[in-house]
Formats: sequence, C-alpha cells, structure tokens
Amino acid sequence: MFIGSRSYFLAFVFLLVGAACKKELRTPAQRSTATISSFSFRAEKNPAVIQSDLVATISDSIIYVHIPYLADVDSLVPTFTTDAAGVSINNIRQVSDSSHNDYRHKLTYTLTAEDGSLHEYRISVKQYTDLPIIRVQTDNSAPVNSTEIYVGATISISSNGTDLPDFSGKTEIRGRGNSTWTIMPKKPYRLKLDKKSEILGMPTNKHWVLLANYADKSLMRTKIAFTMGEWFGMTYSPRGQFAELFLNNQYQGSYFLTEQVKPDPNRVNITEMTAADETPETITGGYLLELDKRLDAEHWWKTTKDVSVTLKEPEVISATQLAYITRYVQDMENAIYAADFTNPATGYKKYINDETFVQWYWVNEIFRNEDANFYSSVFLYKDRNAKLSIGPIWDFDIAAGNINYNESFQTTGWHVRNTVWFARLFEDPVFKKNVKDKYYAVKPKLAGLMNLIDSTASELRYSQVENFKKWDILNTWVWPNYAVQGSYVNEVNYLKTWLTTRMAWIESQLLMEP
Repeated sequence: MFIGSRSYFLAFVFLLVGAACKKELRTPAQRSTATISSFSFRAEKNPAVIQSDLVATISDSIIYVHIPYLADVDSLVPTFTTDAAGVSINNIRQVSDSSHNDYRHKLTYTLTAEDGSLHEYRISVKQYTDLPIIRVQTDNSAPVNSTEIYVGATISISSNGTDLPDFSGKTEIRGRGNSTWTIMPKKPYRLKLDKKSEILGMPTNKHWVLLANYADKSLMRTKIAFTMGEWFGMTYSPRGQFAELFLNNQYQGSYFLTEQVKPDPNRVNITEMTAADETPETITGGYLLELDKRLDAEHWWKTTKDVSVTLKEPEVISATQLAYITRYVQDMENAIYAADFTNPATGYKKYINDETFVQWYWVNEIFRNEDANFYSSVFLYKDRNAKLSIGPIWDFDIAAGNINYNESFQTTGWHVRNTVWFARLFEDPVFKKNVKDKYYAVKPKLAGLMNLIDSTASELRYSQVENFKKWDILNTWVWPNYAVQGSYVNEVNYLKTWLTTRMAWIESQLLMEP
C-alpha cells in the first residue's frame, strides 16, 4: 500500500513538472524589432526656439525635420513614440519630452529591442532652406565695394545638418565679375582665406568664389554645366555647393560657392612657376591663360588671328617666360592654319592636347555659351613639358537660351564650331570624327540631364523662395534674359525644354555627317 502510494505521488510530481515546462515553452518570443513611429519638436517643449510644432518625416530609418526659419538647434527637446525597450544616443538614454540634444549635425538614435538586438535611426535637422549657411562679417562692418581691394573679414559656414564639415576662420573678401558686378544688384564675390582650408567637402585651398547667378533665374546653369564637364571627362571641372549668404548679417540670397580657377593639384594641376624658371625645361610650364577681349590683366597680347590672350599664372613672370608662352601660343595658332595642319608631327597636334579641345567644345556647344566664342572666360593651361590644353569650363549664367543677342538664344545652328581655331580644327576629318565619337560615347550620361536638373531644382526648392523674396525679379526682365518666364517652375522648365531641343538638333546634324 505504501509503495503504491509513493508511485502515484512520483507520477503526480512528474506531471506537474511537465506541465510547467510546457507552459514555459508557450511563452511568447521576445520581439527583435524596434521602431520610432513618430518624431516631432513641439513648441511647448522648446519655447522661444520653435514657433509651432514641427513633425518629422520618417523613411528607411531616417528622421528628417525641416525648420523653415533660422533657429538655435543646439539644445532641442524631441517628442517621439517607440516600441523599443530602450533608446540612446552615444550610450546616453533618451526620454521623449525630456532629453535634449545638439541637432546642428546628424545624430544617430540607437534602439534596443526586447531581445537585445540594436536598430539605428539617423536624424537630420535642417533649417531655413536646407542649404549650408555662409556668414561673412567684415572688419568693422566695412562695405565690400571694389573688385580690386580686399576687405578683412571672418567667415563661418554651417553645414546645416548635412554630413559636410562646418568651417570658421579668417578671410578677405572683394567683388568679382564685370557686368555681374557693375549692373546687377546681387553681387558676386571672391574669398581669400588666411590659410588653405577644406570647405564643404571640397579640397583645401585659399581661393573661392561666390557666384550670384542673378540673371540666371534657374540658379543652376553653371552647376549643371560643371557636371556635364565631368561627364565629358574633363581632367578638372570646378566643384561647387549651393549655399545661403549672409554678409554683415544681411541676407544676400542663394549663391553657388565654387572653386576659383587656380593652379593646384586638386584644380588646374600644373607646375607653379617662379620667375627663376628659365631653363629649357622649366620655362615650359606651367602657365594659366584666359582668352578675354576685355584685356583686364597686367600681361596680355593678341595673336595674328586677333585672339585676345591674358596671363593669369604665374602672377610674377619674367620677360623671358612671357616671351616663351607668347611665342608658343602663336606657333600653335600658326600650326592650326598651316597648309599641313593635319600633320601629326608638325601640325596642330604638336602643340595642343586635342582631347581637351573636344571635351571643352561639347559642353560649350550644347549650352551655346556666348562667352565661348573666345570673348571671355576661356581658359587655357600648359604644364611643364606638356602641350597646351583648353579648360576648365567657366561662366554659364547667360548660356542655354538665357540671352537675347547674337542669336545665342537659338537652339539651332553651330556656335563654337564657327569660332576662330575651332572652325579650322573641324576641317580635319580626324578631329571632326573624334568630336562625333565623343558625343555618342557620353550620350548615355546625357540621358540623365533632365533628372539632374530636376534633382537640382529639388535641392533649391526652399532656397529659390527666399532668394526671390530678396530679389523680386521672376516677373521682371533682367539683362540679358531672352524672356520673362514668370515663375521658378517656368524657369526650370524653359531650361529643360531648351536643352532638350538643342541636343535634338545637334543629333540631327551628327546623323547627316559621315
């Protein structure tokens, strides 16, 4: 009897243990997911900073907040909802409506799920127009009223929530340009930093340019052309970033900060000469020239074909060096117009890097750039023991139909092809074939031109609004506009239509050529 009772007792114990185990197995698994379902900055939690509640857009684990005005974002308190077991930034616990952070740069929220797995959300808080913000404060708030005299200043650049680095330092600033400086109220500027520095991700240098793009109401022609220069394989096409400019705390508008054309390993990669470089080897380079009918340089000359050449670099040049480069350019021109100009040993190929002429040609021909008829902003460079190259490309604000004279608004007709030097080069069947082959080689990239314009317009969507609040010209004719389009959207559409029509005409002509 005792033994039997014990057996029943053990069976009962095993039954309870088994039931307990089964119950444990039926416990739901811990979640491995963790999300932020909403995120905002509420005015109630950020008084005197946020004017009204700002709700974020969340997509692909990226939180994006746009503040449509300038605000101090170095200590904002967010409101968020999450199903995570824990939320942190740099191992510091985050609590909705309580924790504050510096949102001047992108931050990463780390979410811990119930099972301990980690998930990340990146947040980008951009303000005003989403573009970087450049502030230049001149010494004693002195005005910038000369294209010759620099004014001392400090400069600070906020990347405005992008991955680009901020910058601050000392600089000098002066005006630049000709008609853009003298007749246009929105002024372009040159900056000379006190030391070489990287700016907005662009390689270090002292010399930078702020292009105003006043007459170009799309604000983007130069930027699009620079990108096309890269597509055509130019060794150097200037880099640039759109930004908002405040000069002495006064908003100046939307600008294109770009690299000044200068000798530099990351720009025009030529040897920087001294006046002592006069040996048979060292005297050969490097030189930076500009074809410019204004002749606004200390050293200039004209070729026998009446091409106006100015010397940009070296800044200090000996008489022997000047005589060398003057003679080289003239010998090159003579070779272009010689009877045996196609001879590879004695003709024009002895003097020029013809591949650069093909690349430069196409960008300026597609845009029908008025200045590219050897009027101005046509750069040439010659490195040591090298041939003469043309480039980089520059100055497209009155290109792509944004001009009302010299028939340059037309989408039909050759432009650069009829220019001195180029007209003769096109008489060489080999050069002409190289030009045609280059176009078709780059055509797949050109197919992305409209997408590039659309994405650039999107980048400028807030900036153009503020710019044209400052400069109310969308319904006003500005020299040398071909027509008044009436809105920013219409300006962009006009640019797209003009370039599409222009390239269609070019391709129709190429099809008829052998």
